[in-house]
Amino acid sequence: NLKRLVEILFLLQYSAIISVRELFGLFFIAKTWVCQQQRRQTPFTRKGRNVSVRKQFESFLLDLRECPNKKFLMIPKHAGGVTLPNGITTYISAESVITGLEELFPQEVSDHKMVAHALPLKDTATIYRKALPNCLETTLATTIRIDCILLPLFGAEGLHPDRVFSISYNEDAVRETVIALTMRKNYSSTVVQTLTAHITKVRKELAATNDVPVLFSYSGIFEEGNKLKNAFKEVMWDITGENGVEDKTRKIIVLISDRPESIPDDYPVYYINCSDDKIPKNVPVLQRLSGMIDYAFKEYIYNNPDAARQLVNDGIKADRHIVTTFRNVVVTDTMIMTLATAHILKRLGVVTGSDLRGIIRWFS
Repeated sequence: NLKRLVEILFLLQYSAIISVRELFGLFFIAKTWVCQQQRRQTPFTRKGRNVSVRKQFESFLLDLRECPNKKFLMIPKHAGGVTLPNGITTYISAESVITGLEELFPQEVSDHKMVAHALPLKDTATIYRKALPNCLETTLATTIRIDCILLPLFGAEGLHPDRVFSISYNEDAVRETVIALTMRKNYSSTVVQTLTAHITKVRKELAATNDVPVLFSYSGIFEEGNKLKNAFKEVMWDITGENGVEDKTRKIIVLISDRPESIPDDYPVYYINCSDDKIPKNVPVLQRLSGMIDYAFKEYIYNNPDAARQLVNDGIKADRHIVTTFRNVVVTDTMIMTLATAHILKRLGVVTGSDLRGIIRWFS
């Protein structure tokens, strides 16, 4: 009797399965809820009953319609920002995974573990700013990382990432720090996908990254030849949309290497050189602080949508004026978004006016 069940969840976008869990809930998992399809996919036995399968199924549907406690749940395809059917925009992360239904959520959602805390953005910004050295490289890394949180808002204004960032290092300790400053997928690991891995792994990483930077690393220690060339092409095609992927995710691509000269001359890339005398080395502390500021910024943006849109619009307007003063510089969407994010971070107290001026000079 369906009326005895506490709740019914219709979980869309997965192949059809029906299971009763502890007699408290009946879970339907299906790509579409079509009666004829469900009749074929739902086994109804006639054992001990002199009733046709069709009649049993019709009775089942009647009970289902009369069940007083039905809930509809749509499993997100990706982590990051998503607009729900009711028009509300929310942020999907590991916090969104429902206990008992973990296997239904994409791995990228489960892996996107944020550093939740109760401190307001202003206090978190003060802690974060004091912990970082006053240098362009760390400011750029912070801006690129937080820029990804704003990608849905930039997209609404017609702006999309059209350039890659290449961050170079000269020793492994600096590489670890660069990862800690740019990674948003989680804040506990410094393991990133190698650009010279099998091309299917590169494609998977690009496809399964949304509203976070996608990091690839490669080293001059190994000569990878065609693998590296093919990977550069794959990254380029993802930026330009030439890879044929219809459901393209939002992301900023960052290449981390000790051999930036391997990048083709005509590649759409901005270069950042990190020297070991400027970059802090305490990776666990950097990861936690990065996670804290990202969480506080995300909470502010998603809990204050009107103010967030205004911040983005003001930042874009200011930067479109600034770039008119640049000489012999190609203005790109990535440039506008990065400068706008830097303006927003300055207004919110995350970076200083000196930091913002440094980024403007770097682009000019």
